[in-house]
Amino acid sequence: MCDMNTMPEISLGQMKKLKADLIEPLVTQILVEPLGNSGRLVSSWLEGALEFTVLKHEVIVLKIKYNTVVSKITVLSAVWPKRKIFIEGAYKVLLFTKPQRKQISALLST
Repeated sequence: MCDMNTMPEISLGQMKKLKADLIEPLVTQILVEPLGNSGRLVSSWLEGALEFTVLKHEVIVLKIKYNTVVSKITVLSAVWPKRKIFIEGAYKVLLFTKPQRKQISALLST
């Protein structure tokens, strides 16, 4: 059993291969029809169990990706106040030097 914070040991491709190689050949209409309702019930249960496993796998993968994104955002949020002050200062310099840009460009080109 895997917890919700570690990658599952079986991949989605392996689950699909398991379904194609084992479940679909085993549970055929030839087997299910003579059993009647109980055969259809077992077939539906196997399909439901496989779908549940696939969905659980996808939820685990998405939760791991979500946790990774949250940790990256946390790291960036810790650094942002320092960068914010720098960016605000640079913006003010650009804003206040706008009228002199032509003169500065002319001086730099000579």
